[in-house]
This record gives sequence, C-alpha cells and structure tokens, in this order.
Amino acid sequence: MLTGEFKEKNTPELELPGKKYSSFELFLRCIFPREYTLTEARIDEILPLADEYDVKSIRHKCESWLLTELEFKEAKVHPHHVSVDNDVAFLIKCFYYGSIYCLEELYKKSFDSILPYKLERYVENTHYLMLPEKNKRELTETRLLKIENDVKTRRFPDEYDVKSILHKCESWLLTELEFKEAEVYPQ
Repeated sequence: MLTGEFKEKNTPELELPGKKYSSFELFLRCIFPREYTLTEARIDEILPLADEYDVKSIRHKCESWLLTELEFKEAKVHPHHVSVDNDVAFLIKCFYYGSIYCLEELYKKSFDSILPYKLERYVENTHYLMLPEKNKRELTETRLLKIENDVKTRRFPDEYDVKSILHKCESWLLTELEFKEAEVYPQ
C-alpha cells in the first residue's frame, strides 16, 4: 500500500479508519532505522499493523526482539524474568503471535518452551483463549504425547521397581493376615 500501485499512492492524505494515531506513528517510526526502541508494549501495537500492511522488516524486528526476550526470561535474567507466571503469560503471547502472524521461529521456540507447563497455568490466559482451536489442539496433543512418553520410558531405581513393590505389598498383606488370624484363633 505504501509503495505499490494503489490509488492512495499519490494522495496527500491517507485516511486510516479504526487506527490509533499513536500506534500508527510507532509503526512508521519502526520503518525508519534507529527511530524507535522496541518494547513488549510497543510490539503489541505495531505487530498487527506490520502484518496488515505486510511490512516484513518490522515483523522480523518484532520477532527478533521477542526471541531475545524469551532467551532472557528462560535464563532468568533480571529484570526480564519476574515470575514463572509472568514468563508463562509471555510464552503464550509469543505462541499466539507466532501463530497468527506466521512468525515460524517464534512459534516453534515458544511452542517447545510451553510444553513443560501444566495447562492450568495458561488455560485462562487471554492470548491462549484467542488462539485458533487447531493450535490449542496441537499444543495439548503434543504435551500429552510427551507426558505419555516420559512415563513409558522413565527408569525407576530398583526400590521402585513395580514387581518388587507388588511383592512387598503381598508380603505385608500376608503378614497382616497372619497377625489377624493369630488374634482371632489364639493357639
């Protein structure tokens, strides 16, 4: 729209109904190098505009910033890491952005990072609720498969071997029965 052969190309003013002036100003500043520093709040405003107007360079800047922030949070670097709940909320937001704005690297990284967390940590999150059902299903199914695989391949120490636990339970029950029998039928 800004460089193509559109009717708006030669008009002195461009009307953008439904757009906030401050958000669009941020968006335009991002087009010009070194004009604006990205933050999470600013990305929340400009990423939808970058997608709508298909400005790949801004989408890439936003994705790079979000990936870097993910690394800081995972490394628990202060002040990026505040709490686990805050980190999980950020992961879900990144997963959502990766999904709806086709940011493949962000999608994959956030998807893999979410898997260890219980569903209850993010099921009420606004960005999770806005996710397409196919992405929710993919996340849930992958998490379930991971849990099943972990259970299937888990190696327990010998004292937790299922057969030995059953044997110990049987022995205990037999001993209890012998004591009960001795009380009921004293010799």
